Amino acid sequence: MRGASQNLKPYLEQSSEGKKGNSIANRLFYQFRLALEKQIVDLYANFTIGATGAPTLVVAKSKGIASVTRLGAGQYSIVLQDSYYDMLMATGTILSAAAPAAPGFRVISQAVANAASKAIVVQFSNAAGVATDPANGEAILFHVQLKQSAAY
Repeated sequence: MRGASQNLKPYLEQSSEGKKGNSIANRLFYQFRLALEKQIVDLYANFTIGATGAPTLVVAKSKGIASVTRLGAGQYSIVLQDSYYDMLMATGTILSAAAPAAPGFRVISQAVANAASKAIVVQFSNAAGVATDPANGEAILFHVQLKQSAAY
């Protein structure tokens, strides 16, 4: 059985394709996944919210995430360490013992293919739809799926 154990090893994508000539992530990723899209990358971020809405990134639980910055009421910029060909989806979950102060979550812009910014801007809002910071002490669990390749 040729290469059976090799098939289970992670691989390093050496591709340099990307939008508008930008290079994409050149990292160690696990190869096998059952999906119709090619070269999907999942990144997770974990950050807590302070008294003034300021986020603190939990680095050990946020591989591939460079930073999280508060831009305004309930609005946060999540910057990736690498650029990617495209963003497929993103979700945000609030970890809170009580009802969250800002249960609404949406992505308002993304520039994952831009090598200079690599940012995803998200907005949290209260039940009435008003932009609101998550409450002090709440944790945000963020998940984004990205494409590493232009291949169809």
